[in-house]
Amino acid sequence: ATLEKRAIQTQSGFVPHDIDTESQTGDDYPPPLPPKKAATDTPLTKLAATPEEYLGKEVEIVCKTFVNARLPADLFMCYRYQITCCAADAMPVFVFVKYPEAQAIKNDQWIRAKGPFSLIENEKITVPSITTEAVEYIDEPPFPFLF
Repeated sequence: ATLEKRAIQTQSGFVPHDIDTESQTGDDYPPPLPPKKAATDTPLTKLAATPEEYLGKEVEIVCKTFVNARLPADLFMCYRYQITCCAADAMPVFVFVKYPEAQAIKNDQWIRAKGPFSLIENEKITVPSITTEAVEYIDEPPFPFLF
């Protein structure tokens, strides 16, 4: 078996190891990957780094929930880990989500939410926030970390 036989990957997984790569030549091999679907969510890193760019605009986020009883009844937090080099340097990037049914949100679940972006400020910190009327539970994304 050659490395080529083991290294070809498609969106649905790796090409089976028994494919005859030696007889395949030309521009049509390996088969091209299907066009990448454009992501509709706004990366949390962009919301945190350049919040003024998104103020008042509708954004869509995909993140993991963090529910805490010390937060107001209509607020929960959502996060993803940003990795610079490796998993050891992973840092959470948070956004607050204002949602009428925040008390019913399940902790540590992946969600998708859409709504206008704003900032929550107090005397010590300013944090990104969205207000939403709907939260959709989703599967973990293929790449759960931000880079």
